[in-house]
Amino acid sequence: MLTTETADAVASAGSFDLVAPPDLRSALLAALVPGALERLPVLARSARSLVVRLRIDHAPPLVLKRYREPGAFLLRTFLRPSRARREAEALTAIQRRVGNPVRAVAWAEERRLGLVPRSWLVTTELTGAFDLRHLQRLAPDDLAIVRAVALVVLPRRVAALHAAGVFARNLHAKNVLVRPATGEVAFIDLPRAAPVGALRRRHRVHDLACLLKGLRRGLPPDDLRALLAAYAQAAKVDDDLWDDVADRIAVLDNVTPLAGAVHGLRRRVKRLWRGAAAVGAPW
Repeated sequence: MLTTETADAVASAGSFDLVAPPDLRSALLAALVPGALERLPVLARSARSLVVRLRIDHAPPLVLKRYREPGAFLLRTFLRPSRARREAEALTAIQRRVGNPVRAVAWAEERRLGLVPRSWLVTTELTGAFDLRHLQRLAPDDLAIVRAVALVVLPRRVAALHAAGVFARNLHAKNVLVRPATGEVAFIDLPRAAPVGALRRRHRVHDLACLLKGLRRGLPPDDLRALLAAYAQAAKVDDDLWDDVADRIAVLDNVTPLAGAVHGLRRRVKRLWRGAAAVGAPW
């Protein structure tokens, strides 16, 4: 079990890595002790992750994310960078290429026999921001501002990301933050984002389909068409993207017969995988 007393010894043994500014190291080690995160304000929680707000003296507001890989999911980490490290590297690449209000501050991973049961990521916090997943839940005033940002600023930001050669791969609405007070747009949770050079049309279509798949819950079709038109203008793409993006959304929704069959097969494989490795996550 990792503690502040044993962290340095574990790190020297090569099974725990912490990449952080020296002035934050001690405070972060204290936050990583098992049980410490549960005492911090929780921002989000899922089966495999916990997101909390972290306050450290003389530091801006921070967000600490813990990822765990239970059961068979652990096998997917063998000799691979952790989720936290990949996300930190993606955020850093985005920050360097196009700027981003949310930046990676630190990451840590616990590695055992080439496997990573747990990893942690620390980022700056964009206070007062909303993700674009549940626009319909916003107050009318906030919704009006966020909608304006989504139709004007967001297409330019995505176009800039693509112009920089970055393929986001999972640019879902929940991975885009908007701060109504300033109109800032931030990208988060993109561990698969990577520079690919000159993006092809299929790259653009996939990213835009991921984005509109979530936005359609809070924006009408006319707004979605306007967003794509604004993106095309900013990206200097003459083609009409609507039909291709709509077709890709159908695939993401598992609407097409082939996509539905693949999705069903993946679900069966996952059930078999989990059943074959019914072991608890190491804590």
